[in-house]
Amino acid sequence: MAPRLVRVKRVIMRKKILIVDDDAEVVELLRFNLKKAGFAVGTAANGVEALKKACSLSPDLILLDVMLPELDGFAVCEILRRDPATSAIPILMLTGSPANSPGSRAWMPAPMDI
Repeated sequence: MAPRLVRVKRVIMRKKILIVDDDAEVVELLRFNLKKAGFAVGTAANGVEALKKACSLSPDLILLDVMLPELDGFAVCEILRRDPATSAIPILMLTGSPANSPGSRAWMPAPMDI
């Protein structure tokens, strides 16, 4: 009996990045460039939505603005760190001012050059 050729469908899992910012222009700039680079992108416009999306999307990275409506970025980060389901997700905090980022190891001034 001759061997059968079996087609194997390759599944490529793209890395997912969650962008959290209330500035629609910043979100669109980041989303456009990240999608162009091959990433799957989710977005949230406030802290409460960010928590929901972090749990539902299980992103590989979260880009998190500090100044957000409803729940600021520091509170979102603290809640995500306490939840075992999201505690290992890397978070990059975005801010326009180093004064807004106590305890940070590094900061990038806005506007960002992407």
